[in-house]
Amino acid sequence: MAARINLLPPEIIEKRQSEKRLAVLLLVVSLYILMLVGIYLLMQVKIFQESQVLMQRRAHNTKLNQKIAEFEVFKRRKEEAQKREEIINKALSGEKSWYRLLLKLSIIIPGEVNITSFSGDEIAGLTFSGQALGYNSLVKWLVRLSEIKELSEIWLGSASKSVVGTTEIVNYSITTKFSQ
Repeated sequence: MAARINLLPPEIIEKRQSEKRLAVLLLVVSLYILMLVGIYLLMQVKIFQESQVLMQRRAHNTKLNQKIAEFEVFKRRKEEAQKREEIINKALSGEKSWYRLLLKLSIIIPGEVNITSFSGDEIAGLTFSGQALGYNSLVKWLVRLSEIKELSEIWLGSASKSVVGTTEIVNYSITTKFSQ
């Protein structure tokens, strides 16, 4: 084997080794800086993407807020209607709705029953007189009257049977009170 002989002085050899170390150090520092710049750019891209998503969501929220504002009109109208209903209910509290009562009576009266006289006031209640085709029809009428929640204390004051030809007719008188 041949021995290597270096004719360079030791200062130059040391200088070249220092230059090599400096070059390696500069290369490592450059790679580190490039890596930091790459990470920075990657983060900038992510920030840009997230800001785009944020802008889209803000635009969507703006549209939703506009739609909500459109429906606020209905909310206000509902509140106004509820206030008016409360005012009407307060104004009409304690009064009897004769229209509703007479409508209910006309709906539930059996076909075999006639009313010949009717009177009523808010204190005394109602009084009916009329005719029914048999006691079964009269009982049906009394049961249906008891289903009206505005009426209470339904009394059959009188009932008398008479026969006209082959038809059994019952003349009746009913009194009721108003529920509290």
